Amino acid sequence: MVDMEAVGLSAGNASVVGEDAGREVWSLAAVGAVVIALSTLVWMYGELQRVRRPARGPVRWPVVGCLLEMRRNFGRLNDWFLSYFSEDVKTYKLELPFPNRQTVINTVDPVNVEYILTNIQIYGKGKAVQIRLGDFLGTGFFTADGNVWRRHRKIASTEFSTRKLREHSNTVFREDAIRLANALNRAMVADKPVEFQNLAMRMTLDSICKVAFGVDLGGLSPSLPDVPFTTAFDTAQGLLPQRLVNPVYRIQRALNIGVERIFRNAVREVNLFAKDVINKRRLEIAAAHNVGKEFKGEDLLSKFMANKEGAEDHYNDVELRDVVVDFLVAGRDTTGVTLAWFMYEICCHPEIADKVYQEGVEVLGKHTDYESMAEKLTHDNLGRMQYLHAALSECLRLHPPVPRDGKTVLADDVLPDGTVVKKGNIVQYVPYSMARMPFLWGSDAQELKPERWLKDGVFQSVSPFKFTTFQAGPRICLGRDSAYLQLKVTLALIIHFFTFQLVPGQEITYTSSLVMPMKNGVKVTMSPRQ
Repeated sequence: MVDMEAVGLSAGNASVVGEDAGREVWSLAAVGAVVIALSTLVWMYGELQRVRRPARGPVRWPVVGCLLEMRRNFGRLNDWFLSYFSEDVKTYKLELPFPNRQTVINTVDPVNVEYILTNIQIYGKGKAVQIRLGDFLGTGFFTADGNVWRRHRKIASTEFSTRKLREHSNTVFREDAIRLANALNRAMVADKPVEFQNLAMRMTLDSICKVAFGVDLGGLSPSLPDVPFTTAFDTAQGLLPQRLVNPVYRIQRALNIGVERIFRNAVREVNLFAKDVINKRRLEIAAAHNVGKEFKGEDLLSKFMANKEGAEDHYNDVELRDVVVDFLVAGRDTTGVTLAWFMYEICCHPEIADKVYQEGVEVLGKHTDYESMAEKLTHDNLGRMQYLHAALSECLRLHPPVPRDGKTVLADDVLPDGTVVKKGNIVQYVPYSMARMPFLWGSDAQELKPERWLKDGVFQSVSPFKFTTFQAGPRICLGRDSAYLQLKVTLALIIHFFTFQLVPGQEITYTSSLVMPMKNGVKVTMSPRQ
């Protein structure tokens, strides 16, 4: 028999199920409509932004600002910045949603650059930069403002101007250039390629440690030993810029997880290296004092440690640690990456290397051994090598070691081009983009042409607010002449004895870091120059 009650219940249940299904369909439809509506509004907002601000930087979306686009392009950050500049757009804004809706103003206008770099009371490093970079760079040259910065600057500017330091640096640079040439020769004899950026970084690390700290790491010894601290140093530098596109980096830092844990461990290794350097120097100073002598170290660290506790210019160990890290960034990385980019360019343009060689023969004579060549690499002789200086400047223009430099706006202001900036904004001038602007360098701006720096064979300087590789104004790089010196010594020597060829199949690109190293280095083979 058929149970009519059961049938009735089943029919009722079917009715309820049907109603539930109908409601579910309508709910899904409602959700879909909301999603479509929101997507349409977001799209319309983007289109409105483009219409209202044609080509004026990336679209600043609600809530997330420019974060998503910046994250997508982080691996090519310098070219992403470049893509929004033109002759009509020399300044634009982008926004990041953290920590407090940060507005960043990028500019390639030399008038703006001059205004920013000469008004350091309004455009300094500020808390935003110090918070992001301070746990690696501390309160040294790169992050300090006001009296702290002036204190560092006073000692460093005095020491960089001394003839004794210049002579000591030249001696170190020549010795290390010879070591580099020997490393290249060993690889050539063994018929093996070398990764040149690695060798260049080893050399510049050895050099800055001798000049700045009086320490010889021996990174270019024949066995090319591991220097574990350098891995940690590179890791820390590489992770810092990622904080720009990591909205939770402060949480990760507080919890010591993710990339922030890797970063903290790397910084710990760097700190141990700095501590070891400082402690060894303190022991040497104490040993000299114990026998009634004055310690006379020629290195820069000794000058920062010269004043006793209680003196106005006394530096404690934390401050000395910051000095060590800043000198490493300034002396090792910037020069090392420039040598790597120059190597790449002379492999692509061997005629430039040939001209450097011919100029070297004319100024220094022909040499058959590294030592006799190095003896000729004096300040005066290198000053006569005008083409080499021009070629280096052109490489530094196209491949600036520091591709962008930001300042914090310390008070509401208006830039010369009319851009309104608010306290707390970040203003960046962008050397990488400036080098590629036709309105600054002509229609051939993206070509490597040393001749653009020469007139009748004599080097012609340009405004430092146009060629911004070494900054300008009160914060102009104190190590500029020292950097040029090491670059000239090294390149004049190795180009005199070798020709270089790129190993085929390499990807040559940069890493988005504080500086602009090659992502995978540059592999080359060598032949004796005939």
